[in-house]
Amino acid sequence: MALLYQNGKNKSVRTEVEELELLKNDLDALTPEERILLDDVLRDLEATGSSPLADEISKLSYDAPLASIEEFVSSKYYLGELADSLFPKLKQDVIDLFSGDYDTAMFGGSLGAGKSTVAVVTFLRVLYEISMLSNPHKTFGIAPNDNIGFAVVAVNQFVAQGIIDSKISRIIDDSPYFSTKFRPISKKEGGIYFPKNIVLLPGISTETGGIGANVICVMMDEVNFFKTVDGNEGVKDYAYEIYKSFKTRMESRFRGRGKLPGMMVLVSSKKSVNSLTERVMKENIDNKRFYVVENATYEVVPQERFSGDVFRVAVGTENAMSRILGDNEPDPESMLVVKVPVEYKSSFETDIDRALRDISGIATVSVTPFISRRDKIIESIDPNRNHPFEYYIWQQDVPAKWKWEEICTKNYDGSWSPKINPSAPRFIHLDMSKNKDLTGLSMVHVGGGKEVLRGGRSETVPHFVVDFVLGIQAPPTGEIYQHEVRRLIYELAEHGFFIKKVTADTFQSLGTLQALKTQGFETDTVSVDKVGPYDYFKSALYEDRVSYYRHHLLLKELRELERSSKTGKVDHPTPGSKDLCDAVCGAVFALSQSSLSMAIQSSYEPKRSDYVDDENWVLGSAIPVDKSVQSGKDNSAVPGRKKFDLPFVMG
Repeated sequence: MALLYQNGKNKSVRTEVEELELLKNDLDALTPEERILLDDVLRDLEATGSSPLADEISKLSYDAPLASIEEFVSSKYYLGELADSLFPKLKQDVIDLFSGDYDTAMFGGSLGAGKSTVAVVTFLRVLYEISMLSNPHKTFGIAPNDNIGFAVVAVNQFVAQGIIDSKISRIIDDSPYFSTKFRPISKKEGGIYFPKNIVLLPGISTETGGIGANVICVMMDEVNFFKTVDGNEGVKDYAYEIYKSFKTRMESRFRGRGKLPGMMVLVSSKKSVNSLTERVMKENIDNKRFYVVENATYEVVPQERFSGDVFRVAVGTENAMSRILGDNEPDPESMLVVKVPVEYKSSFETDIDRALRDISGIATVSVTPFISRRDKIIESIDPNRNHPFEYYIWQQDVPAKWKWEEICTKNYDGSWSPKINPSAPRFIHLDMSKNKDLTGLSMVHVGGGKEVLRGGRSETVPHFVVDFVLGIQAPPTGEIYQHEVRRLIYELAEHGFFIKKVTADTFQSLGTLQALKTQGFETDTVSVDKVGPYDYFKSALYEDRVSYYRHHLLLKELRELERSSKTGKVDHPTPGSKDLCDAVCGAVFALSQSSLSMAIQSSYEPKRSDYVDDENWVLGSAIPVDKSVQSGKDNSAVPGRKKFDLPFVMG
């Protein structure tokens, strides 16, 4: 599939080389007898411009010659009144689809761009072609009494049935061809039954719907808005499961030589760059039978409806926000710039990313980006620090080594000390998993205080330094080795890091936290799914109070975080993840709630008596305390802790 990418949208195009390759594949699939017949047809066409043999062959397959696709989309005989009201751009899209020998179509773009209507026309064209076959069961090699199914799939059964009742059935009733020549025999239980054992199945919303029928054509509506479920076996994307299930069944039952005889039709408005339509497009980038067209609302409706004046919009990237450009402002480098009719300007001024999706049909980084100031994600990278582990994502059955020199200094006596703020207590947070998702591990400390203005008043608040973040992946045939996760923590302690507390989410964390507790570590559970942790983290990020090194997956997750408008929960797109984000956010939030951070935020000079039960380190100033007032535990029980002496001094 060759994609022409213009104005932020895709359209399938074929080069001459690709056309010749498809023709060659079709010719190679012919039997010797079919080759002889083809040669005879070609000779007739070359000599007289017509071929009686071709006409006879067609009569063997069809009850009558098929109407061209151009006639079908323009004639009231087939589409009723829709033939007159269908915009020329949409008619051309259907013509391009059926002229190109495709077997999968994806209609995307903006709201109000006629996606569902053009999908219904495609659906009816396939129904028309199969209805014209003299013996469709013999043609496709299926049992004479079996049904040949057409299916409409949507987010739920009621929506799917609504498409059948309000769109497809109405056009069928309004079409002279479908109401006379191929009139439905009956309508029962939501299904429409035609002659030749062809049936339009009741509305479907699951991958098992229509499982007993030989489904030859499927229309899936608004596939980017199907539900996803995050369970013990990972994230289940229902739209993708349904798409693959029907595609596999169609290929197993109908795939002969060349393309599928029917059509898989996917329809959806834009959602985000991680939506199912974007994912399926990538999977089919080399599939020359895959057709894509994406339209903006203003590209479909007649141009005389607009004044002709336009404004320019720079589409946001992973590092920059979308914005309306000034009249004399040059196009920003590395950003897509689209021209939009001025009639839509107020919508873009109100919510630019939503307008890009709903009006221009352009996917944005996320639906409701949680971190809209993506420039802050980049500005928080410390270019002088590097990842201290051999892998950014460590699969546990692969041997891996620490790069201790990146975060530690070896002392003259053979011991190790952290390079940055060596005496600062560290907090570690674990985002646990079993096998499908990653386990995220992050270690964070407070690197000092930062003055910020809040409500016109200056406050001193903590600055958080992410020492380490790692994604841990289970072996292909096993589960996460929790003892290996704990080993990483022990090794950090042995290399001079004072690990004050280890926290984890509640999922499968109790055993690990209990084991760490027996080794002398203070432990607790922290859930970032509750209201608060991510909002605090975002505030710290916006105030330039978070610092980390470049970790490609962490940056990707931060950019793709989105807040659900229904639940208010911060989540990831599908497919996507936020395991490392959860680990960093959990560590930052746990640290922000400790007296260590509270001391930095206090407006008075802290006294020793204020911190008898916690760290005695505030804004880089050591506060003399006795060892007896620390935690009441024997530090020697924890690997590495015996190397620390109080008071702690800011390094």
